[in-house]
Amino acid sequence: MRRISISLLLLLCLCGCGREAQIYERVEAHFAQSGYTLRQKQEAPPLQLPQPHRYYGLQDGDGLAVYLFPDGKEARQAKLKLEQEASLEWDFLIPLYFVKGPVLIVYFTNPAKAKLPLFEKLERLVQRLELP
Repeated sequence: MRRISISLLLLLCLCGCGREAQIYERVEAHFAQSGYTLRQKQEAPPLQLPQPHRYYGLQDGDGLAVYLFPDGKEARQAKLKLEQEASLEWDFLIPLYFVKGPVLIVYFTNPAKAKLPLFEKLERLVQRLELP
């Protein structure tokens, strides 16, 4: 009985980890198809959240962080909290927040580029993202 429980636990873990990998792959592929070149970085993203995440550098010096939440509600709550806690320390880097399902995507750019056309372009890009 114990052997079955351990096997089930491992299977559930692998399925969960597999889903995370699929989500990251979809996000990477979707941004690449839209003309972005992503390079996964080993360093931590500017925003530290306890959720599983990946952080990417883009060809133009911008950054992209992808955080995975258990569900869309938690991702939306995190987005609202981050927007409300905007810091004055962010004068050199502007975060733009987008939620698609259980995924919070944060695009980091400099203040000169953080204009409405960029926001609208990214918003459309995230809306078209298909998740597993």
